[in-house]
Amino acid sequence: SNKTWIIRLARGIDVWFTNRYKKIICEHHSVMDKFLEAGIQKHKLSLIRIAIISSPTLNADKNTSRPFQILYAGTFVKVQNIELLYKTAELLKNENVVFNIIGAVGIELEEGLKIINSMGISDHVKIIERKPQSELKNYFLNSDIVVSPRVFGHDTPMKIFDYLNFGKCILATDEPIHTEILNKRNAYLTDGTPDSFANAILDLKHHPDLITKLGSQAKTDFTKKYGFDQMVHKYKELIESIDH
Repeated sequence: SNKTWIIRLARGIDVWFTNRYKKIICEHHSVMDKFLEAGIQKHKLSLIRIAIISSPTLNADKNTSRPFQILYAGTFVKVQNIELLYKTAELLKNENVVFNIIGAVGIELEEGLKIINSMGISDHVKIIERKPQSELKNYFLNSDIVVSPRVFGHDTPMKIFDYLNFGKCILATDEPIHTEILNKRNAYLTDGTPDSFANAILDLKHHPDLITKLGSQAKTDFTKKYGFDQMVHKYKELIESIDH
């Protein structure tokens, strides 16, 4: 409805019903902020993120003669800003780098191939259809760095937790969509422009020790803050805190 009084009534009913619960679990800070803005009492809100089961760290082959492998694993919806990766690859055509961009479905694969062919970057960009989690591990294993080009949205992309879990060096845009989880200790953050992304990739390519350092901190942060065991612990604390 576009009637203001109906919208206010509906929101008022939402708040009234929601406030009747003893606890409300939020998966993102942005969700918690929305509840607070709506008038939900702060003591009822608990931040417990979605978690994934820990996997071994996956380190790439250190052979410097092979192309520098850059991995994106996620969806191709517009909010993901895949165009930034295409433009970055165009700037790096003369470098020994390869972008593996995984997650295309249906017409997305066809459209992506047309774009990279028209830009003359098909030798440097591989667009791959969506893969089951079990098959993604090989791509993570063989990648030097992983990327998240998003500049839009509010909630941390779920792929960031996979990136952290595998102990990979993460290159991401320095935007709130990422900085709720990522920082300069566990990721390489830069502006969301092709020039900035290209310069960051070259910097990482020429400094393998930095790749190792950021990847190690990423895995440490995942284990301490975002792993499945941490989520279970938080749920136990929450349940025990409720006055039955």
